[in-house]
Amino acid sequence: MTKAQVASDECVAHQLQQAEMGQAGPVVQGRPLNAGVSTAPVVIGAVAVPATVMAVPDLPPEELMVLNYRVGLMCFSMIDLITTVLNGVSVWAIHSWWVGLLVFLFILGPICGLVGAQRLNRGFIAVYLACCATKAAFQIVYAAITLFLFPILLAVIEVWITKIVASLWLALGKISPERRAALVDMKEVPVRMVYW
Repeated sequence: MTKAQVASDECVAHQLQQAEMGQAGPVVQGRPLNAGVSTAPVVIGAVAVPATVMAVPDLPPEELMVLNYRVGLMCFSMIDLITTVLNGVSVWAIHSWWVGLLVFLFILGPICGLVGAQRLNRGFIAVYLACCATKAAFQIVYAAITLFLFPILLAVIEVWITKIVASLWLALGKISPERRAALVDMKEVPVRMVYW
C-alpha cells in the first residue's frame, strides 16, 4: 500500500469513528453512474435537471440599455396602440367623427414604434417620438377640457410612453447603425424590460 492509500484509509476510519459517536454530518449515499454518461452529483430523492451553459457577450452599458429599452418599447407601443384605438372609438362616439378620425391617425405612431423597436431603426422611433409628443399634448388638452378620469389616465400613460421613446431614441444615437444591426441579431443576451 502507498502512503496516499494509507492516509485515505485512516481518514475514512476517523470519519467512521466520529459517526459512531454521533459527531458526523449528514449521511451521503452514492449513486452509480452509467458507463460513458457524465452526470452531476444529485441528492437522493432530488430530480436531476440538465443544466445549459451559454456564453453571454460582454456589452457596453449603452448597448445593454438599448436592448432593455427595446423590450420595453415593444410592449408599450402595443399598449399605446390599444389605448389609441379605445380613445378613438370613445371620442368618435362622444364627439364628432372628424375628431375621432384625427385620433385614429395617431395609430401610425405605435406601429412605427413597434417596427422601430424590433429593427432598432432610429428613423421609425423618431416618427413614433413625434407622434407621442403630439398625442401627449393632445391628450393633456383634451383631459383639461373634459376633466374625465379616462382622458386624464390616457394623458399620464402617453407622457410616460413618450419618456420611454425619447430615452431609446437618445440611446440609439450613441450606437452606430452597423452595431444596431448586430444587436438586433443577438438572441443570447439577457435583457429586462425598462418601465421608466
